[in-house]
Amino acid sequence: MTHRDDRGFDTERGRRTRQPTAPEISSESAQETKPHGIYLRQLAIHNFRRLSDAVVNLEPGLTVLVGENNVGKTAIVDALRSLLGYYTVSRDDLTVAGKPPVRAAEYDVIGLFSGLTIEDEARLVDALLPVDDRFDARLAIRGRLRGDDVFTDASVGSAATGNSREIRSQMRLVYLQPLRDPDSAYGLRPGRSSQIASLLRRIATDTERGELEELARDANSQLQAKPPIERVRRQISENLLELSGADYVQEVGLHSRIQSFNNSPQVWKLTPTE
Repeated sequence: MTHRDDRGFDTERGRRTRQPTAPEISSESAQETKPHGIYLRQLAIHNFRRLSDAVVNLEPGLTVLVGENNVGKTAIVDALRSLLGYYTVSRDDLTVAGKPPVRAAEYDVIGLFSGLTIEDEARLVDALLPVDDRFDARLAIRGRLRGDDVFTDASVGSAATGNSREIRSQMRLVYLQPLRDPDSAYGLRPGRSSQIASLLRRIATDTERGELEELARDANSQLQAKPPIERVRRQISENLLELSGADYVQEVGLHSRIQSFNNSPQVWKLTPTE
């Protein structure tokens, strides 16, 4: 049996039954003959910025959002970010509509993910919904305005609540910031918060990660043998000898910090070590 709430949501499948009233935004997807893992099949958005009631359907592969300025392209991306836990919604994100203008009291974002393998279904069993001859994973978030703050509740599958953080982790979803300015974009710079490192860690197998670490160790050995690196190391050693004296001086090495995929992402850079 299908149940629909007062806004037209199909609560079993997370679908909205009526046509979106938001400005039309075309989604052009690169079709492929073979699925390549979990992908976002449908995103339903209600009362988020200019999108009072919108549904975006997608296919596997690359999707390009096309539209005039200020019609809701960025709103779609930020709604998806909020669903994945990469964006904190404020009261200014809730739709303002009507005459006189009234701010919406709540918003909803629902994502349906397809392309699941048997292994995926086992990991995401709490989020599964039957769709035709397959299962999709449903992840949803609802925010309610209380004063000036927005309080959110997450749900998975057909349940009213659920551990969305665990489901997101099992889906291995990584949001990469726009590449127009990677040096200043949070998550693209090297470091503990690097999303690039996170993506690499999730995509690579244990064997591949070991091979990358071995390459880093080999690169260290080759770097240390190069004359410029040796001259820098010698200069640092001489400075330390002058400062501390022969009784307390320590041998110095100069090498690239080796990436360990079992720990937090680190920066690969030249650092003095004991």
